[in-house]
Amino acid sequence: MLTNSSTITAATLRSGGFLLRALSKPMKFYFSTRDIPALQGLSLTERVKRLDEASKRLTVPEKTLLNVLKLLVIVPVFALILQTASNWTSLLWAFVVFLLYPLVIKPIQYSISAKYIAQPSSKENA
Repeated sequence: MLTNSSTITAATLRSGGFLLRALSKPMKFYFSTRDIPALQGLSLTERVKRLDEASKRLTVPEKTLLNVLKLLVIVPVFALILQTASNWTSLLWAFVVFLLYPLVIKPIQYSISAKYIAQPSSKENA
């Protein structure tokens, strides 16, 4: 019986163990698109274009993770806005929390998308 349950667990981890695979090797955080090695030396429009293409190739668990993180930043903003009737300073806190969005979400998005950015070929550089 123990063998069957451990086999199921191992199969489950192999098929859907996204989190375990993601944690198995450290992920580099990129706070700017200029820091991503595959995008260095490109113009801003070209970096944004390639990052957009890479974000379209994200897996479902990666997209889900990003969307949950976005909700964790956005929902408190609306909760703080609802409290403005009794406490007007909550509007200031809502603004501060909203400013955290690009500081928290964008580096994570860049880091996850970096592995899907195609390296520029020598033909493109010529």
